[in-house]
Amino acid sequence: MILKFNRDIFYAKRDAEGEVIVVLDGKRDDRRLKIETHYARSLKKYDIHEVIVTDESDVELGGEVNKIGYICFFEVSQGGHIILGDGLYIAGDLIGRVVGFDDIHMPNHMNIIVQSQDRRSAKERGIMLGDKVSIGFIRGNS
Repeated sequence: MILKFNRDIFYAKRDAEGEVIVVLDGKRDDRRLKIETHYARSLKKYDIHEVIVTDESDVELGGEVNKIGYICFFEVSQGGHIILGDGLYIAGDLIGRVVGFDDIHMPNHMNIIVQSQDRRSAKERGIMLGDKVSIGFIRGNS
């Protein structure tokens, strides 16, 4: 059973932050990522996770994502709690909003799926090793 998600209970929370350790380059139209039924995940310091972007607009918990672009692996330098709808920023640029998590590679790493109309890979975006990653409430007018 998937519980109804209510972002309003998260009055304040610290961003999860990290640093890009692998820059990825590639796209797929047939990835078949299984979106977990979790609406939130805690990221622990020193953990490593992967960021994947999709331009699919109908992502649902328990569903599947096929059209993806590979972004990066990052190491968490400041633990935090991330929730659906959070913004994922790299080098200060909004990459997209968190729409789901895929645990297929756990306990090695989790896939964090973000939605954006821009499915370019990290290489195509000019993302570099060492760029800062931040995941949290959407900032300003984004």
